[in-house]
Amino acid sequence: GGYPAQPPPNMGGQGGYGAPPRQPQQQPRAVPQATAQQPRTAQVRAVPAAAPAKPANLNFAPDLALAPLQDDTDEIIPVIPELDAPKPLKPLPEVHTTVDLRGGADEDLRSPLDIMDELDRPVDVVEGKWSCCRLPDLPAPARQYVRLRRPTRGLQPINITAKTLDGRKFTVAVTEDYTFEELLLCVADPEDSLNSWQVEFLGLCTLHPLGYDRWLPPNHTLAQEGVKKDCVVYVKLRYLREPLYNLDPVIPYLTYLQLRQGYVSGRTPLPLTVAITLAAHQAQIELGDHTSKHKFPMLQETLASYFPPDICARENAAQLEHRLWSHHKKLAGLTQPKAVAAYLRESQLNSTHGVTFFKAKECQLGVAGEGIMVYHASEASNRMDLRFIPFDRVAQVDAMQGGFRVKLHDPEESLKCTCDSSTSYFAIELICGYLKLLQEVDAGGMRPISLPVNPHTPPAVLFKQPKSLERELVTKYTSRLRLFFELYIQTCKQNSRPVIRKLANTVEYHIDNEIVMNRFDCTDCHLTTADVAILASALEKTVAYKGNKSESIDEDVAWEILDLSYNRLLDDSMKRKVWMECIEPLKRLLGSELPFKHYILRSVGMNEKMCVEFANALDSNRKLVSLDLSYNKIREKGVATVVRSLKLNDNCSRFSFCGCGLIDKSTLVLGVMMRKNYHVSQLLIADNPVGDFGLEVYLREIGEVRSVRMLDVSRTNLHEATAKKLFTWVRNNPKLRALKISGNDLGDSCGKEVASIMAAGHSLTALDISDGKIPARRMRAIFEALENPCTLREFFFGGNTLDKKCLQPLVTMLTKNAKLTRIGMGNLGLGKEGYSEVFRCLQSSRSLAHLDISKTPELKYAPCTGALEQMLSETPSLSELIATNCSLTLDGFKQVIGGALRCQTMRKVNLSDNKIAGSKEGMPLLIHLVNNHRRLEVIHVARCKLSYHQVIDIVESISKDASAKSKFRLLDIGDNLKEKDIARASRAVSKDLHFFIRFISLETWKGVKP
Repeated sequence: GGYPAQPPPNMGGQGGYGAPPRQPQQQPRAVPQATAQQPRTAQVRAVPAAAPAKPANLNFAPDLALAPLQDDTDEIIPVIPELDAPKPLKPLPEVHTTVDLRGGADEDLRSPLDIMDELDRPVDVVEGKWSCCRLPDLPAPARQYVRLRRPTRGLQPINITAKTLDGRKFTVAVTEDYTFEELLLCVADPEDSLNSWQVEFLGLCTLHPLGYDRWLPPNHTLAQEGVKKDCVVYVKLRYLREPLYNLDPVIPYLTYLQLRQGYVSGRTPLPLTVAITLAAHQAQIELGDHTSKHKFPMLQETLASYFPPDICARENAAQLEHRLWSHHKKLAGLTQPKAVAAYLRESQLNSTHGVTFFKAKECQLGVAGEGIMVYHASEASNRMDLRFIPFDRVAQVDAMQGGFRVKLHDPEESLKCTCDSSTSYFAIELICGYLKLLQEVDAGGMRPISLPVNPHTPPAVLFKQPKSLERELVTKYTSRLRLFFELYIQTCKQNSRPVIRKLANTVEYHIDNEIVMNRFDCTDCHLTTADVAILASALEKTVAYKGNKSESIDEDVAWEILDLSYNRLLDDSMKRKVWMECIEPLKRLLGSELPFKHYILRSVGMNEKMCVEFANALDSNRKLVSLDLSYNKIREKGVATVVRSLKLNDNCSRFSFCGCGLIDKSTLVLGVMMRKNYHVSQLLIADNPVGDFGLEVYLREIGEVRSVRMLDVSRTNLHEATAKKLFTWVRNNPKLRALKISGNDLGDSCGKEVASIMAAGHSLTALDISDGKIPARRMRAIFEALENPCTLREFFFGGNTLDKKCLQPLVTMLTKNAKLTRIGMGNLGLGKEGYSEVFRCLQSSRSLAHLDISKTPELKYAPCTGALEQMLSETPSLSELIATNCSLTLDGFKQVIGGALRCQTMRKVNLSDNKIAGSKEGMPLLIHLVNNHRRLEVIHVARCKLSYHQVIDIVESISKDASAKSKFRLLDIGDNLKEKDIARASRAVSKDLHFFIRFISLETWKGVKP
């Protein structure tokens, strides 16, 4: 059971929203006509008393005052007694017995007391039958019953439509002598309509032209209020206070609808941080758990139904929806009733929760259960100008011409509101209602106040009484990310250290665009030990900060990934005492106090001796999920130390030891680790010379292991025979999802194995066999095996020479597998006509995001680059293009730049190792691309023979362009300048750049390039 995403036509009845469990029943027999000796009774409203402590003493409707019936076909529905119970309600046992009350046509109705005596248990009434149910022996709200009379004979029936805020409608036929209390009972009928039985909290109202609720007095008849045929009334909660007992599941849902209407309509002021949180809960209630479909622009047309108008007009719609979905992901698993309860809890943390606001000339006046709130509108999104006056300070409420006045006990203070007469009346009526509820229980020792209006209120004992009438106001809203930035800047000044510009730009970008930050990226920032210590200190203070009572913190950080790669924090030449001091800040970042789960520490200069101290910090971190120590010379001993320190961590499932100097014997440690720890699912050991013997040892250890999801053995000096054994293991491991084996001598037999595995329907989603020396006929067999749509989403097969017979199977494979997102097909030897046909085939792709055509000399021909330009222009999803070392001519370079400029989804372009990019003619084209593309973030032109003056020109041109400041992030000009020119350029460029410059390529950091 749960709240419907779209309200069904009828929420009541058997199986409806909030309906009690019922036993299958037979159709009741015809009711005999009442004789003169049988009194007819009818009841307008029940006033029940406290329930006795023991179920044996319970009587059916013990204090119902019955009056003569107008008709003999009355129906029965439950209502709640007005009880006060200090203990929680025990769950009802599943003990139910159904007894038919109606005998034959000549038999009288049996008494409910007789049935109780026979069964020795209390009974309830359900559709003309007595359903016996053992009740708990605690005084708590329990269902009792009243009779609903039929419309009076002789009067013209009137159809009244009752609506709820979620769009449900209930039409009842009544007469003009009905009171609104009787009408509410008809609407709340659990068998036919709203299916609610705690009706004391509900009321009926009509909508005033000013937008306020005009409440209908329960004791007035329809004729007295002038209600005519086909009138529409609304079912709402008149007083937004928390019930003492809330057993009716309809009441929380109606409360949620009423609060949501106030927030979304803009009548109840709401800060941005709270609005995003409540909108995420609303999405969970209406849409369910987060899926891949929940992303921008799903709510582009309906965003106004989640956010107030002022926020929609002030904030960027894309970023607003992005933040909504980021919070929505965290609510996965909440059912609709639990999501409604969570929505109410989050709303209670807001200062304006349960406040009804009325517009006055001077301000907006809000009325709450504890007092009066004054709100002045402000343009600042992080502050709210609120003032709260508790009711114990109120001495008198008077209406005056052109508004009303609230006198306080302090003679120097008074509150005057200038408004129209209708607004004045509605505000005074609501103030008097809340004052009446407080005076009934003598809340806070309130002094008696003469009320100008005496509105109808439910018994005050039904509500939780406030411990204090003072309300803690949250008037300042701070984001966690902004707090970190301020602490970081302050700590840098205290330690006389420069700010890391790349980190500062990233944080400011997320703050300005109000994006949730989940990756803490400090790659290639030339960090020192002092910088890492400052980061650790700022992060620890940010995570530990709880705020004060008047401050609310927006959790706009979801830090899970910490990336410190390519910073030479350590060095083999350091003495032990020195590197011991240098590793301490790193250990602080690895501590369990910080929220990071994924650590990426590529090429930070760590060796096997340092791993011992490093492993001590990992031992206590149970949050760790993945660890990447690639391109650190930690060797076999370092890997063994790290793995051994994590043997008690069941969450850590992904390891990357690429380029760590592992040899053939090192794989034994990794194989034993995966054999004994079935939760480990990912292992990357690329760029390690483990050889054939090392892989055979590894396969022998994990022979029966079926938990591996991703394996990367690229460039590990494998040969055909050993690689064939690996593919045999892949065939027997159906849970494997990603296999990367590029840069190895796979040969003919491995190509045959790949074709056989894919033809058998293996569930691989990523396969990399590039530079595998697979002959053309085996590549053709692989393409033919993939002609039927499969699970493959990433396929890299470049560097394997193809012939003309492979072209048609390749085109067919790309056409049939339209869901491929990442493709690598450089250096295939297809010729200019072959590549042109492949590019034309990819024009129809709607999911391609990454295309790698590196080392493709055919791109120097105009037909080939023309087809590439057309493909880039028409592919709607491409975000990354890699075209390194392609021998581009000037005309071809213009076509590639033109296609990338028209591809509006392009974010990264890699044109490294193309000399034309560094020429006098190519440089203006690059600058034009960066300054005129709306979404381009990264461009790589490493090793393009750029001179010092060209670097300065491109940096200044990009930095002066205002359109590039909000999007561009990285300019990679690695390995173009000598060491002296790098120093000159770094001093010459502005210190206030909005993007990052990489003077040394990552290949050099890894040691791949000299």
